[in-house]
Amino acid sequence: MTVGEHWRNYKLDSKDCHLIDGIYYYNESNKYAIVLKAESSLQHIIIPETITLLEGKTTLPVKELSYIAFAETDIESIVIPKTVKILQQAVFENCKQLKSVEFCGDIERIQDTCFQFCTSLEKIILPKNVGEIDRACFAGCTSLKEFVLPDNMTIIPSSMFSGCESLTSLELPPQISEIGYNSFSCCYGLKEIVLGKNINKIDWEAFKDCSSLTDLTITNPQMEIGTESFSGCVSLRNIYLPSKEYILLDSSFIGCLNLNSQISLQRTDFGDYLKKQLEEKAKEEKLKKMREKIWYRIWKGTQNLLISLIVLLILIVGVCIFGLLAQSFAVAVIALSIILFALLIILTIFEFVTDKKIRFDLDLLYKNPLVIIIVIVLTIIISIAYIIGMFK
Repeated sequence: MTVGEHWRNYKLDSKDCHLIDGIYYYNESNKYAIVLKAESSLQHIIIPETITLLEGKTTLPVKELSYIAFAETDIESIVIPKTVKILQQAVFENCKQLKSVEFCGDIERIQDTCFQFCTSLEKIILPKNVGEIDRACFAGCTSLKEFVLPDNMTIIPSSMFSGCESLTSLELPPQISEIGYNSFSCCYGLKEIVLGKNINKIDWEAFKDCSSLTDLTITNPQMEIGTESFSGCVSLRNIYLPSKEYILLDSSFIGCLNLNSQISLQRTDFGDYLKKQLEEKAKEEKLKKMREKIWYRIWKGTQNLLISLIVLLILIVGVCIFGLLAQSFAVAVIALSIILFALLIILTIFEFVTDKKIRFDLDLLYKNPLVIIIVIVLTIIISIAYIIGMFK
């Protein structure tokens, strides 16, 4: 249980918690009320501006929605009154049926992951003025097609619309100056992006893996584009620049394989590093998919069986050699060592030849510290045995 859940449960069990029309409110020192949760049967919720307690003797304004107040419930719509100023963390997280949210007034703060994974939410109109919006507020809202941002908003927070795969166009108000880290990553529906002249910075991975993006327009000649801002945009072809002098770094466009041949990317050391990492990741993914195939499992089982039989054969041969040359323990050990060493060489060669198709994963053997220690100890024992055998 998180600290937030513990604190909310404490308030729910308090004498200051009151159930009114299916909603639990907490009386915060007779100053205002906080919405703690709603009964599971509620689907369409209208939060009142005020609540009345103590048989009409006390009237409190409703100012906050508590941490996970409606999270993972089946609510479909909610009206938030103008008295509410703070939406705490994850208030509506995982509300899969939520389709309509109406704000009746300005908000001072919307905290982390407030509407995250509200997969039925298609449109959101935020109040004209919001004091602060934290990270990932609408991340994973896969049905979101349209949003209206506050008039006073200048920065898109990190991961704000990450994974909103139904977004097909991006319309940002002119006052936006910065697009935060990962803010529109995995928005698979985006096809064209026009970055306004007031945008000074695109942070790391802002549009990463927007796989349908084909056209990008940059209008500010001073705009800074962060590392991997457009990495994985495999359909990106055209980039329209504010001037011929504007420089695009390869580290910002890793994996953009279909760029127009006329577009020049300046090579960087970090870009080379990222390309290498991408290649390694692609190999791992390919190997992972291959390992899931039935034929590979059959081959792997056959491989293990073959190795087991070879090891068994080596042991039998070793016993025979030891029986024939029992008078010279060192000779028997050396013979066994030669056979084992030859086996490793054969397997290594086989792995190298079949590298692109089938791997023996010998690197797992070589990188195992226990194996290394055993080899060192055996080498010492063999050397000692050989020296003793020479002086007999």
